[in-house]
Order: sequence, then structure tokens, then C-alpha cells
Amino acid sequence: MGPSKKAHSVIFLFLLVLFLVSMIFTECLISSTFQDYETMLFKDVRKAKKTADSLEAQVYSPGHYEKAVDYYNDAYTAYEKGKEAEKFNDEIKMAEVYFLKAVETSKLFKTHLYDCVQSREKFLKVADYLKDKDELEDVEESIKDVAEILEDGKLNKALQESKEISEEYRNLELIAIKNKILTDVWDLLEKAEDEKIEKYAPITLSKAHKLADKAENILQENQYDTTLAARTAMEAEYEVKHARHLANQIQNIEENDKTLESILMQTEAHLRDIATTLNMEVNFDKDYKQVVDEINNAIEKLKKEKNNLDLKYQDAKEQITLLQQQISEMESQVGDLESRKKELSQLLEQQRIRRERFSKVESLFTPEEAKILRDGNHVIIRLHAISFPSGKSIIQSNYFGLLSKVIKAIQVYPDCNITIEGHTDSRGSDTLNQKLSTERSAAVKDYLIANSAIDASRLNAVGYGETKPIASNDTQTGRQKNRRIDVIIIPSEEE
Repeated sequence: MGPSKKAHSVIFLFLLVLFLVSMIFTECLISSTFQDYETMLFKDVRKAKKTADSLEAQVYSPGHYEKAVDYYNDAYTAYEKGKEAEKFNDEIKMAEVYFLKAVETSKLFKTHLYDCVQSREKFLKVADYLKDKDELEDVEESIKDVAEILEDGKLNKALQESKEISEEYRNLELIAIKNKILTDVWDLLEKAEDEKIEKYAPITLSKAHKLADKAENILQENQYDTTLAARTAMEAEYEVKHARHLANQIQNIEENDKTLESILMQTEAHLRDIATTLNMEVNFDKDYKQVVDEINNAIEKLKKEKNNLDLKYQDAKEQITLLQQQISEMESQVGDLESRKKELSQLLEQQRIRRERFSKVESLFTPEEAKILRDGNHVIIRLHAISFPSGKSIIQSNYFGLLSKVIKAIQVYPDCNITIEGHTDSRGSDTLNQKLSTERSAAVKDYLIANSAIDASRLNAVGYGETKPIASNDTQTGRQKNRRIDVIIIPSEEE
């Protein structure tokens, strides 16, 4: 091929490529123009639809919304088929008109039928726990019927009809809340019935039934008191599991023909294992309660020893931290040795004074009267021996001696401030427990002011109700520990 032919070929290829590029560019331009045209045509109606959707117009104005969607779909189908805008412009306009009507009706519904809307929204938060979904579909259809009445301009009739719908939503909400909180315990109780647990542990199972009924009644009276209901349901679940465990134990006893003596000896073996862990010996020639008391006393002694070790450990950590700081500073400032030595001596002296004062306070009380704790520099006198008549804040005379010891403990820290905390168990309502704990702490404060030279400005009384438990509220022993007065001594900075 000669030079002339090669040149022609190159030119031809160049022109072909140029043609293809121009075709692609033209297609992209047409596509972009096409999309811009589509956006321009449907911009306003889509804006109206977005507003209607945000107001749930398909529920609160279903008639107008459905018409708007039909007009919109017809218009868009015509557009996709390539028809001229003049032929479906009326459908676009009508779609926008009905979307806007749906917006107005939805706003009207939410303003004048507010209770119905609120009832529905509250129910929908727990709707997943409704087992019968047909009930949900029925009430959703009913609210749409009311909306269509409102679309016809019959506000008074819509208001009247909505009252019944509101009640239906509230009833379904209550059922859903009950299912959420009580399904587990109901299932356990049903399983316990199948397993004939009542035959072996009727008392415990009866307690579980009563607690489950109580939880349901709490919700029946106030379906939003879910905290108390859930706590009661959990107690019921525990009692069902407890009953099953007891039943298994009793069946095991019966199947193995165990005697009362062997059962008691097994109990003694468990207690002896605990005692062995505590490095103590126990004898079973006395009441079991005495043995348990001996074990508890040993545990309390260990707790006290641990508390003292914790104090020493905390003091040691402070000393180590200070020494580490001193070493670091001494590397760059050798001349400050005397000053650091003085600071360390002061710290050690402060720690010695703290320990002496803490030990002095601790020696004022027996383990049965109070537990003495340390939280940083704060000293806590946990008066678990003091109690009040049920529902009252009167200090009985037999506790005056104990409170006199509290006054002596406060006097160990001359310039301290004192906070008196009242605490209750979880029985009763939150409001009543808060009020009762506040009144009891105030009663202790008033007694201290009246029977000592302590300046009232140094005393503060506060009630925490059931919010700060130190033991489980599931047992009587735990609840007894939670019903307490804590006297917190806050030494001054100089102390």
C-alpha cells in the first residue's frame, strides 16, 4: 500500500472515531435533557407527595391520597410512553391538587382528632408484641373510615367516631404491653402446669401465680407503670423457676427413698463445706440457725479485715504515688529534698490520724448495730440496726442509745459536715418510698440537732427511696439490708 492510501486510511479512521464520539456525546446530552425535562414536569407534584407522606396521609386522608396516586401513576405512565405533556398535564395538576387536599385533611385530623392520633402512635410503639395481627388491620381500617368522614367535611361525626377508635388503640396497646412484659412468665407457668409442678411445690408456684396476677393488675390500673410491672413479673419468673427446682429436688428424694435424716445430713455437709472454706469448724448439736449465725459472724469478721486491708492498701498506693512523684522531681530538683520530706511526713501524719479516727468510730459500734465503711476520706456509718414502724418516720426510744453513739462518732471529726441518707426497699410505689426515706433521714437529723451541740448548718438530710440498693430486693434478707440509714461524715480539708 502506497503512502497515499495509508494517509486515506488514517483519515478515515480518525473521522470514524470522531463520528462515534459525537454520537455518544449527543446521546448523553439527550439523556440529560430528558431527565431535566422529567424533573421539571413532576417537581411540584412530587413535593406535594413528599409532604403528604410525611403526615401519613395514606392513613389520615386515604381517599384524597389514593386519588392523587392514581392521577400521578396515569401521568407518569403517559410520560413513559412518550406522549406530549399537554396530554397528561391535567393528570399531574389533579395529582398535586389531591396530594395537597390530603395534606390539609391530615393536618385537620391531627389537630381536631389529636387523642385518636396519640392513641395510635403510642400503640404503634409496641405493636410488634401484638399476637393477633388481624386486630391491628381492623383498627387501622377503622381509622381510615373516620378519615374519609373527615374528608367529606363531617367534623363532628368524625370526632364522635374517633372516640371509639381511640379506645380500641388503647386496648390493643394494653394487650401488647402485657404481652411484652408477661409473655415469658405466662409461658413458664404454662410449662409448670404441664410438668405437674404444683403437686410438689404448691406454695412456691402459688406465689408465682400471685405475682404474675399482681403484675397484670398493675398494668390494668396504669398501663404505663411498666417499671414496677416488669420488676414484679421478674419476681414471678424467679418463683416459677424456684418451684421447678424444688419439685426436681422433691422428686429426687422420693425416687431415691431418701430419709429425713439423710436430707438433714446433706444440708449439714453443705454448711460444713462453707465453714471449711472459712477455716472454721462447726458442730451440729444445736439449732441450724446458730450454725448459720456462726458462719455469718466469721464472714463479717473477714469483711472487716478486708476493709482494714483496703485502707492500708489505699494508704500505701498514696505513699507510692507520692514517692514516685518525688523521685521524678528529685532527678531535676535535688535541692527540694527537705521540702518533699516535709510533705511526705505531713501525708503520713494525716493518714495516721485518719486511721486512728476511723478505728475510733469503728470501736463505738458492734457489728449488729452498724457497718463502718470508708469511701475516700468520707466515713460511712451504715445503721442497719435501726428500723422504723411500717410507713412511718418515728424514731423509737430503744434506738436513742445507738444515735448517741452516732453523735460521739461525729465528734471525732470536729469540723466535719454530715449527710444523712434514707433508703428503702423496692416494695411500695416509687413516690411513697421517696417520701418515706426523706422523712426518716430528716427525723434522724432532727434528733441529732436536738440532742447534741452539732451546728444544724453542718447537717444535711436526703432521701433516695429505693434507687440505691446494696442487696437484692428478691429476698427478705436483701430487702432488710436495703432499708437503712447511712450517716456520711465528710471531714474538712484540714482533717
